Amino acid sequence: MVAHPSRLHPAGEAQQLLRFLIGFARATRRARRDVVRYAGSVDKEAALNWPRLRRWIVDLVRPTAPRPLPPVAGNNVRSVEDTLRHSPYEIGAAYNRMGQEVTRKEGVVARVVFNRDELDAIHGGTLTHNHPTPPGYRDGGSFSLADVLLAVQENLAELRAVSATYRYSMRPSGRAWPRRSSVRNSFERIEEAVTQSLRAQVQQGTLTAPEADVERYHQVWQQAAAELKLTYVREVD
Repeated sequence: MVAHPSRLHPAGEAQQLLRFLIGFARATRRARRDVVRYAGSVDKEAALNWPRLRRWIVDLVRPTAPRPLPPVAGNNVRSVEDTLRHSPYEIGAAYNRMGQEVTRKEGVVARVVFNRDELDAIHGGTLTHNHPTPPGYRDGGSFSLADVLLAVQENLAELRAVSATYRYSMRPSGRAWPRRSSVRNSFERIEEAVTQSLRAQVQQGTLTAPEADVERYHQVWQQAAAELKLTYVREVD
């Protein structure tokens, strides 16, 4: 970001430049380590740590998020989601800006694995996946924190998920995704309050434990989306 010269003291400009160079050097060193560490396949959690340089640049620049898919392509994605929703393991499918499927990957019960080439294909597109229903529960629930952090990292046009009962969508309301640190801080703070509230409802008998588990991430993202200027939708199917 370049500030207007009249609004910065020369000493302030020098300090900003120094912080930029130090941050860039640190991110480059971390990226080199991560290229070695994550040379093979990576899951969503691992992807958040590779490459650090790319994540750092996204946070610094905050590039404009691509537009969501046009209606026809969006309907095609929904049709694919309907075929995924009852799978006992997680499956991810990604689409480019033209609505063409660029990758589909089968995972395990609660994890889908992407390699580096697949992450490059996902970047700037639309990613959808299913959330299988755990044994003893009635639904797989909303996005995890790792889901949304990956959406920020890859500057997705839209992040989507489908469960047995619901269809979820998240995208920026404005120009760009928020910074990852803002997403994480908002999520963790709100999750604590929501968890306490749901626990009290379970103890009072107004909500069952499985119902509370399904509602937890949904209520967290409802509140976090308002803070972070994100458009979050849950549809009942």
